[in-house]
Amino acid sequence: MKNHLQLWTTDLATGFGARFDELAATDSVAFFKTVPGCVGAVFSRSEKKGYVLTAWTDEASAAAASTSQAYGEAVQRIVKSGVMAGEQSLESLTVSGRFFAAAPAFQL
Repeated sequence: MKNHLQLWTTDLATGFGARFDELAATDSVAFFKTVPGCVGAVFSRSEKKGYVLTAWTDEASAAAASTSQAYGEAVQRIVKSGVMAGEQSLESLTVSGRFFAAAPAFQL
């Protein structure tokens, strides 16, 4: 069983960067904390794009989450917020190696 990452990318509606940050800090964090197999998530953005990198114990856990009712409800809240514009994509990645610096080196 290999660890798994997913990278979700969306174009952001003009002027909605702060709203993306708000949804990430509230709705998205709350959702991912409850999903079996999800071990973490990082939310990031530029002015035009939003990114969510999620870490999973395995690919099956990530796949199961994407078909859950809770996932569907979370996506609908994001859609209704008006944050997304244009294209979205989801890339699945198998972890082939890793390195983590000491905890204080990277603060969010």
